[in-house]
Amino acid sequence: MSFSRAPLKRFNEDIGCAPAPGTYDVKSSETKGPASFQKAQRFKPLKSNPASSSPRNDVPASPIRRTMSVDGLVEGSSAKKENPSISVQMKQQKLLEREIRALVQQRGEQDRRLLVLEEEVRKLEAKLLVATREKTGLAANVASLERQLGELKKTNEFLKNKFSADTSKKKIHTLSTELMEARNKLDAKDKELSLLQINLEGKVKVLETDLEASRATLAALKERNDDLEDLHKETMSQNEDLETEMDKLHAVIQELREEIKVLQKYLDTANEEKLDLRSKLKVSQEALKQFEQQKENGCEELQASQNAVRQQEQELARLRVVLRRTEEELDQHVAHLRERCVTLEQERARTQVEGLQHVEELKSEISSLEESRQADRKELEDLKEIHHVLTTQLEEEKKRNQSLKATVEREWDVASEERRRLEAELEEALDELSNLEAQEQRAEEALLSQQGCNQELKAQLDEARDQLDRLSHSAEVQRGEREERVQALEQEVARLNQALLEEQQRQGCLEQTQEKAREEYARMLLEARTKLDEKEEELERARDAHNHAFSGLQGELDQQKEKLLSTVAELEKEREERDTVVKQLERERSSTLEELEKERTLRRISLEQLKQERDDVLEQLQKERNDALAQLEKERLDRSSTLEQLDKERNSLQEQLDKEREERTSALEQLDKERNSLQEQLDKEREERTSALEQLDKERNSLQEQLDKEREERTSALDQLEKEKVERSSALEQLEKEREERTWALVQLDKERNSLQEQLDKEREERTCALEQLEKERNSFQEQLAKDREERTSALGELEKERVERSSLLEQLEKERNSFHEQLEKDREEKSSILAQLDSEKNSALCELQKERDKVLAQLQREREERGSALEKLEQERRNVQEQLEMERKERTNILAQLESEKSSTLDELRKGKSEVLAQLEKEREEQSCILAQLERERGERSTIQAQLEKAVEETSRLLAQLKDLKEERARQEQRRRDSAEARTAEAGLLQAQVQSLEEGRVELQRRLEEAEEERQGLSGWVQSLEEERETLRRQMEQERELMEARLTQALEQSSNDAEIEKWRSLYEELYAKVQPFQEQLDKFAAERSALLSEKGATEDELTRLAGAYANLLGHQNQKQKIKHVIKLKEDNFNLKQEVCKLRTQVTKQKKELEQLRPRQGPRFDPSKAFKHDLKENECPPATLRTGNRL
Repeated sequence: MSFSRAPLKRFNEDIGCAPAPGTYDVKSSETKGPASFQKAQRFKPLKSNPASSSPRNDVPASPIRRTMSVDGLVEGSSAKKENPSISVQMKQQKLLEREIRALVQQRGEQDRRLLVLEEEVRKLEAKLLVATREKTGLAANVASLERQLGELKKTNEFLKNKFSADTSKKKIHTLSTELMEARNKLDAKDKELSLLQINLEGKVKVLETDLEASRATLAALKERNDDLEDLHKETMSQNEDLETEMDKLHAVIQELREEIKVLQKYLDTANEEKLDLRSKLKVSQEALKQFEQQKENGCEELQASQNAVRQQEQELARLRVVLRRTEEELDQHVAHLRERCVTLEQERARTQVEGLQHVEELKSEISSLEESRQADRKELEDLKEIHHVLTTQLEEEKKRNQSLKATVEREWDVASEERRRLEAELEEALDELSNLEAQEQRAEEALLSQQGCNQELKAQLDEARDQLDRLSHSAEVQRGEREERVQALEQEVARLNQALLEEQQRQGCLEQTQEKAREEYARMLLEARTKLDEKEEELERARDAHNHAFSGLQGELDQQKEKLLSTVAELEKEREERDTVVKQLERERSSTLEELEKERTLRRISLEQLKQERDDVLEQLQKERNDALAQLEKERLDRSSTLEQLDKERNSLQEQLDKEREERTSALEQLDKERNSLQEQLDKEREERTSALEQLDKERNSLQEQLDKEREERTSALDQLEKEKVERSSALEQLEKEREERTWALVQLDKERNSLQEQLDKEREERTCALEQLEKERNSFQEQLAKDREERTSALGELEKERVERSSLLEQLEKERNSFHEQLEKDREEKSSILAQLDSEKNSALCELQKERDKVLAQLQREREERGSALEKLEQERRNVQEQLEMERKERTNILAQLESEKSSTLDELRKGKSEVLAQLEKEREEQSCILAQLERERGERSTIQAQLEKAVEETSRLLAQLKDLKEERARQEQRRRDSAEARTAEAGLLQAQVQSLEEGRVELQRRLEEAEEERQGLSGWVQSLEEERETLRRQMEQERELMEARLTQALEQSSNDAEIEKWRSLYEELYAKVQPFQEQLDKFAAERSALLSEKGATEDELTRLAGAYANLLGHQNQKQKIKHVIKLKEDNFNLKQEVCKLRTQVTKQKKELEQLRPRQGPRFDPSKAFKHDLKENECPPATLRTGNRL
């Protein structure tokens, strides 16, 4: 076989593994990412070349190697055959297309691979960057560690060299110095132990005496509390008896008022009946012509009717006599009750004086407690002296140490042998010190227990004072109630007010004396602090050299002193908080007392006005009864002329009356049922007022429209009545012509009746309005009182919440204050219950009075003219009640302003107190440096104080003897009080007997009234008119009640505005003008107050002058003078004890501050590490000596 030879020009042809050189562009470099790689761009699409149209130029040749190329075949064939055929070209094109397709697929796969590879390259570049950074950081760490190793090796070698130096010599030297110091410590501690034992024995004796005295005072206080409880029970029983009697009086007064109301209703019905009679008269005048013919037959019947009328008049006269008798009996009963009230007020004044004496006795006991305080102060001074002794001992030890330094160097050989013996002795000394410290702690606990006993005694005294305040408050409330009900007690009330003012002045004087004593105590404390500061400076200078020696003892003493200082600081804080709370409680008590006194005066004025009105109404009733009798006699003469005409009508009227009797009985039952239902509705409405206020505002407009409509209807009805009157008058004029004499009399009667009817209608409307207004004002007054109570309780609750957070002792005081306010609320609730009882008694009395008033209806037909004055008085009462309401609103606003001012003042005081306390602490720290210098000066003062203590002990023995005498005198006084209580019970029995007799009289009156009811059945026609009027009155009451409630809401809303404040200011000026008549009494009170103050100053001077002559004064018979002197001595003793307590607290504070400063000066001594010094000058730590670390 032979193969064709390759052409000569094959390297210059276009066909090959790669395209021709001019068909692609080679890019120099494209950097992608951190690591750049050069890539050939041979397989990118070719650039468009419009000149090259041949397929060979358009598509690159495949890189695949072939055995035989197309070009070779063509050229071979061209060599053999010069004319190529068309079939060969077609084949060549097909092959090229296939190659192009394969190349396109390969290119797509390569592009995908390139994208994947590019992503991997990017990730690898990021990892390379991170790795390079870590490499640089690790290299830096390696370099630093190598440097540290080199430094540690150098330090280790240096420490080894130091540790191998002279350690034995230094140890021996330090041991010798420690032994000498230990000996000095033992000597000093022996001396201190002896001094402490002596002082503790003295303290124990003093504490035992104080405990005995406190126990005696506790027993006396318990006895006095029992006596006060007995007296309180007796006074409560007496007050209850008085309240029952006064309730009966109020019931009688209210019955009389209700009688007036019922009579007014009956008069209105009588007017309506008169109108009916007028209509009947017209009919009768028409029938007069017929009656003339039958006149002869009617004369006999007239005589019979006249006899019946005479009998009725006799019965009416008899009923008048009975009513007069009942009125006289009631007046006598009222006078008797007034006398009883006067006697009971006098007894109450006596009991109040006795309560004041008890208060004085309690004050004397307080003075005894102050004596115990003086003893505590002396103990504090003893402790100061002990402190000074310790400072002197420290200075002596310093000198000894300086002298012993030279000898210690020689005796260090001997010290090594005696070291073991001294260690044992040191352990024994430490045990003894622990025992002594335990004894000191016990003594301090005893002191604390004594202080706790004193605090308990103070708490008991505060409770006793609170009980006395409660008793005085209850007595004042009872006094106010009695003054409201009785006029004769006004003079005694003025005296009691004077006594209260005197008590307030005394309390003010006592508070001033207490404030002066506190100022003196503060001054003494400042002086003591300055002295202690000076002495502490000296102690600090001495301790700088001996801190290492006495560090152990000082640490143990510091712990005990810190405990004492913390307890004392807490006690001082509690005492200050108690003082602030007591002051606040006293302010609140004074404000509440002032409010109660104002309420009492207002109620007293209202009661006096009501009593005056009652007397006026009774007098007017008597006058009206006499006038009614005269008018009845006149009417009899007039009736004799009219009876002739009314003979025939009488029979018909009798039949109607029989029917109306039955209807009246049924109507009365319905009225009773409706009255009960109305009462229940009123109670429900009172409860629902708070929820229905918003609805009432909406309904008010609709009700006003209804009222306008009803008024228009009434006016139209009145117009019709006037028209009818005119028609009737014309008819009567016609009849007058026929019968001039009869018609003339009838015309006069018609005119009088018309005028009376109009007046009665007007009076009825005015009275109903006035009565409804009074009832609404009373309800509004009660609501305002309830609101005031709620506001006061809410304000007090807020203040209590703010005070609860201060301390546990404040919580106790707040509980007492809450109990005080609860008692006030209970008293007010009792008042409200009394008012409810009065309302129930009113309702029961109405039923009884309705029976009595039916008898008097015939007599009181023409009493309407004189009752206009009563309506005017009722209007005046309404105005007075409105003024009282305005006064109470002013007081409420003033009270709220006071509470807010007190709250702000308390907050300001607390802030000021904090700032002052901080300033005082800084001053005390500054003054401690000065007190150390003055401790040495106080040595001389100690002897004088001891002499004073001995004198005080003698005075306490004398005071105990005086206390025994006072107890005997109190027992006598209690016997006298019990005797007076028995007399009061006897008087109460007499009063009960009188009450029973009055009840029997009331039963007889009821029986008589029942008999009179049978005779009054002829007036049953008025029942229907009463029902109609009752419905109209009820509607008017509801409407006016809603109006009043709306007015009250508006007034309350307006009170918050500034314009309302100006209005109240003007009203206050008017009230001040009204109070001017009483200005003379106030001036007198002020003069008496100034006189009492001047007398107080004089008495204080006399007490100081008579202190030396106390033994002589005990022989006198003037018991009051004795009591005053004893009280003065007890108060001085109590003040001195308080000063002692304050000084103790100050000493503990100063010790605490010194202990806080001592740890800064040097380390604390630990006896377990006495001969074990871990860190020496040339000693290496144990870690460097290990076998593994020596390399």
